[in-house]
Amino acid sequence: MPIDPVPEIEAAEADEQASDASKESIWVGRLAAFRALRHRNFRLFFAGQLVSLIGTWMQSVAQAWLVLKLTNSSMALGLVAFAGYMPIVLAGLFAGVGGEHVVRRRLIIAAQMLLMLSAFVLSGLSWAGGVKGEHVIILSAFNGRVSSFDIPG
Repeated sequence: MPIDPVPEIEAAEADEQASDASKESIWVGRLAAFRALRHRNFRLFFAGQLVSLIGTWMQSVAQAWLVLKLTNSSMALGLVAFAGYMPIVLAGLFAGVGGEHVVRRRLIIAAQMLLMLSAFVLSGLSWAGGVKGEHVIILSAFNGRVSSFDIPG
């Protein structure tokens, strides 16, 4: 009895169409994740936060490197990290509650301005040659305190 190749071809075509449909649904799902970028205000917020986070990461690495170069102490390095993140842990909940009672846009702008001011102070101290390990620890604690309001905002 001869074998008819037509059902095999039709089955292969059906599998290919199902595969194409699943690939299309995957792309539609992935593109749906970026729907918010259609809105101008969200694009501005997203770009601003991207720049801010990159700056924050750079500053965090620079602070750690600077305090290690100044003190050559792993204890001081750990103290900078502790001073930067402990205010977020301790005050984050209360700052989040307080953030509910103010205009979030103003809160975020004020926090970002204070974080920028802190970065300028650290860079000014570094360029002037007067920076000490204590300055870095104090500025790290200040950044942590400000970030405790910025993050929930």
